Amino acid sequence: MHSYLDILDRSKSGQLLQKNNWDMDCIILPVIRLVEKYQLSWDKENAVPNDPALIDRLYQAGFELAAESGIYCISTGRVINFTRQELTDGIKNMPQRL
Repeated sequence: MHSYLDILDRSKSGQLLQKNNWDMDCIILPVIRLVEKYQLSWDKENAVPNDPALIDRLYQAGFELAAESGIYCISTGRVINFTRQELTDGIKNMPQRL
C-alpha cells in the first residue's frame, strides 16, 4: 500500500504531458479501443446494468484503463502511474464501509 507521500512524489516525477494530449491519448482513444475490445454498450433506459457479464466486462475495461493510463495530476501536469498489482492491492485494502 502506498502512502500519500509516495503518490505525491509520483505527481512530481511522472511523465510530463499537456492536458489536451492526456485527454486524447490516454482517455478518449483508449476508451474507444476498450469499448470495442470488451463489447461494451450503453442502454439509455437502464443506467445501472444488471447483466453480470456486462458488469464484469465494465470492471475489466476500467481496470485496464487505469493500469494503462494512470491518473493525470492537473496541478503538476504529470501522470501518476500504478502497476496492476498496486491497483489490485489498493482495491483489496480499501475500506469496505463508508
